[in-house]
Amino acid sequence: AAALEGWAVAAAARALSLDNLLTVVTAALLERQLAVFCADPGVCSAVVLALVPLLRPFAWHGLMLPLTPLSLLSFLDAPVPFVLGLLHKMPSTAERCAGLVRVNVYKDAVRNVASLPQLPGLRHLRARLAGSYAVLREEAPA
Repeated sequence: AAALEGWAVAAAARALSLDNLLTVVTAALLERQLAVFCADPGVCSAVVLALVPLLRPFAWHGLMLPLTPLSLLSFLDAPVPFVLGLLHKMPSTAERCAGLVRVNVYKDAVRNVASLPQLPGLRHLRARLAGSYAVLREEAPA
């Protein structure tokens, strides 16, 4: 399990900027509904699975699907916190995700975050994490 967590965090660090990674963690801490869009199944899974170790000492108790099959897209309408990895962004999916926190991995963008508060001490936290984050980006597999 530790190796999987290490891979997921390193791959997520390579895929998202530190600021966007912290925004995703903030949304998860607040139990928001997150949709992670990425056409690469490995990267999509990594970004979703990275939340487990990144939230420690807290634990995610909502729905988490690293890769959501088309047959389970109805989960986008679930009234509970979730993190869903989505490989395809179709018009019907985009409409259903309009009110969710949306993570576009290839654009390194996080949308619908205007209502999220900043983490306390964000500037200090960012400075403390910058070195470790840089190491993770270098060690992540291409």
